[in-house]
Amino acid sequence: MMANTRTISEEFMDDGVVQPVPLKVAAKLLSYLFHPIFIPAMVTAVLMWLHPINKLLIDDFNKPRMLAMVFLYTGFFPAFAVFLLWRLKFIKSIFLRTRKERIIPFVIAMFFFFWIYYVSRNLDTFPLSLKQFLMGVFLSSASALFSNIYTKISMHGLAVGGMVGFSFVQQFGDASWQSNWSLAALFIAGAVCTARLILKAHRPVDVYSGFFIGVLCQVAASFMVTT
Repeated sequence: MMANTRTISEEFMDDGVVQPVPLKVAAKLLSYLFHPIFIPAMVTAVLMWLHPINKLLIDDFNKPRMLAMVFLYTGFFPAFAVFLLWRLKFIKSIFLRTRKERIIPFVIAMFFFFWIYYVSRNLDTFPLSLKQFLMGVFLSSASALFSNIYTKISMHGLAVGGMVGFSFVQQFGDASWQSNWSLAALFIAGAVCTARLILKAHRPVDVYSGFFIGVLCQVAASFMVTT
């Protein structure tokens, strides 16, 4: 008897349900627009330019510098590392479709995520909330690497879950945080997770678990980083 070499995720992708083309296009656009490499920079931009206290305390010279630092270490460098791994044929696709292909990128991402947190911890210009968020991003990457041993957890789910977790931590701990930001985070998270299910990139359990792990990592980071 021929061994069944398909992964559980591949079986889910072959469930026979065909989604309308416009819906799939919209799902792909959402997946690209709110890709995990963009989420930390988006949260940072909100904290720098929209938060009423931070936008007064942090001068206009430091705001773009801080945003650039966050994007370089949480977005550009991890993405460039994946590109190099692909060109050097260590991985078959930049989309990291298998659990095996994700191992090295996860380890590299963990290094960069921890480094930007470590740098931010020693810079007074970084507000406490951003330091907490960056620690939560690092914890999420560590959780993703561990979860990857057992399942292909959704990185999109982790990222938007972290955004929601951070938003609600701030909602209950920061008097200046606006409730509509938390609602926007919930709406975006719901749309992105739905998009990943429409594209059949993951099993539902991988998307849901990714979301809740992202939330828990941000809650944990709020207790771990207090100064």
